[in-house]
Amino acid sequence: MVNNKILVSCNLEQKDFVEIGGNMLKIANAYNPNFREKSPVISKAEETNGEIVKGDILICHHNHFYGSSPFWLVDDLFSIPCNKTIFAIIDKEGNPKPVNGNIIGERLYQDTKIEQPPEFRKHYIDRVKVLIAGYGYAKGQLIFTKPYAPYQICYTWNMIERRIVKVDKEMVIGQEN
Repeated sequence: MVNNKILVSCNLEQKDFVEIGGNMLKIANAYNPNFREKSPVISKAEETNGEIVKGDILICHHNHFYGSSPFWLVDDLFSIPCNKTIFAIIDKEGNPKPVNGNIIGERLYQDTKIEQPPEFRKHYIDRVKVLIAGYGYAKGQLIFTKPYAPYQICYTWNMIERRIVKVDKEMVIGQEN
């Protein structure tokens, strides 16, 4: 790692899927009209720091990965900052592991007085339930964030859809004990 950057590979033609030990991981990169949540990218760690190791499959922010990117080196290699724009490592079972101060949680839906079809339910824009303990938060804990801080990531692991929410720990403004 040089200048707090790591070397990753990302096939620009296929940056939305990868095979891990015979299992297919596919990221949904166009599922939400909110463009802030549109395009997470899959990459593979090649040269790394301590928390991320060579060979790790990463879910990253899309802004690093395009042909004329200042992070592009040659072919499919990129030198990207090792910071909160690397959201998670995906393990061999398809589970996310948060890195670089990102918290992994799930969206919470607003309560209503009458039952509504799923397509009409609204989620909170300022709170999530923690799925993976870390950075001082316990699994199942409710955290409050700045509005619109939660960043939803949708992916499939062996044809099973999974939805997680990534929150930068600096965007947390409160917690329920």
